[in-house]
Amino acid sequence: MATHTHFAPRRTPFVVAIPALVRYSTLPQCGFEPMVDRFLRFLEPAEEDALLAAAPVKMLEPGDIVVEEGVSQRAIFVVDDGAVRIERGRGKAETILAVLGPGQFFGEMSFIDGAPTSARVVANAPTKVRMIDMVTLENLSAVDPTFGARLYRSLAAILVERLRVTSADLSLQAWL
Repeated sequence: MATHTHFAPRRTPFVVAIPALVRYSTLPQCGFEPMVDRFLRFLEPAEEDALLAAAPVKMLEPGDIVVEEGVSQRAIFVVDDGAVRIERGRGKAETILAVLGPGQFFGEMSFIDGAPTSARVVANAPTKVRMIDMVTLENLSAVDPTFGARLYRSLAAILVERLRVTSADLSLQAWL
């Protein structure tokens, strides 16, 4: 598992009871590796655990639509178990952009800017996701007013990393 150095100053952890998150304590199912142990690098581990523990859980069956393309959805979804596919278009024009498994997440762009989603997300298997929405963020920000800023900074770091990977891929394709 990859580890990240936390750049945020040490803070007193949230005082909450945190249920065990299977996603971090067992090998993932479906052959997927979690992206990283902690995906929000500017939050303390206890804060990330509190965020995930506070996030409502949604159970899905194969074929269930988690997020429809073109809909305003201010939520980040974290896959706890199962798998989802990210797709665009319909019928013969349908393109699968990615398949995500335990520990991976989606929806962060719409969460940040409130713009309509750029793709549809469909359960690929029986799937359990956690939904980090604005209510969850507001509740945790009430406990620590700096929480929201550190969450958004973490999301910005994720988007920057993804943009760098995309830029490198495009540069490589230009050479081919």
